[in-house]
Formats: sequence, C-alpha cells, structure tokens
Amino acid sequence: MSLVLQPTKAAEFSEVLSIQTLASACDKHTKAAVTLKISKSSEPVAITCSNIMAAESIASLIDGYCRLFSPNNSAHGSLWNRKGNQYEVSQKLFSS
Repeated sequence: MSLVLQPTKAAEFSEVLSIQTLASACDKHTKAAVTLKISKSSEPVAITCSNIMAAESIASLIDGYCRLFSPNNSAHGSLWNRKGNQYEVSQKLFSS
C-alpha cells in the first residue's frame, strides 16, 4: 500500500503580505526558511529548506505568483524582503 500525500492550501497568493528568507548562522546545520506573512492569519507560514539557495528559489517563485495573481501586489513590486542579502537568524525556526 502506498502513502499518497494530499497538498494543503495555506493561503491564496493574493493574501500574501510579505515574503522573507532566513538562514541559520550555524556552520554545522545549514538550514534555511521562507516565511510568509498572510493577511488572514496571525501566525506566519514557514517553509524549511536544506539551504539558502533552495529557500531563495521558493521565495522567488512565490513572489512571482503573488505578482501574477494579485493586481494590487504587481503594482507595488516585489513582496520579498531580502534585507540587502543579510539574512536574519531565527532561533525559533532553527532550534532543533
């Protein structure tokens, strides 16, 4: 018997308010994450990745879809906050 995973919709692209990439400062554990602030949620959506390159690829893809599917977002440009390529460390996301 094979296990079939069903996708779960966290939000519509038009509901995404901001996108941020985070990276672990630990050399031993090179985790990274994409966090999404959603308009109808008090908690951010976090996607954990194995490295910052994967997190940036996902953030770029989500940002593009947000601009494509939300006329309001496309007029204001990117939702992705890179902070000058300096990644914030989140102990909450990477404490494992």
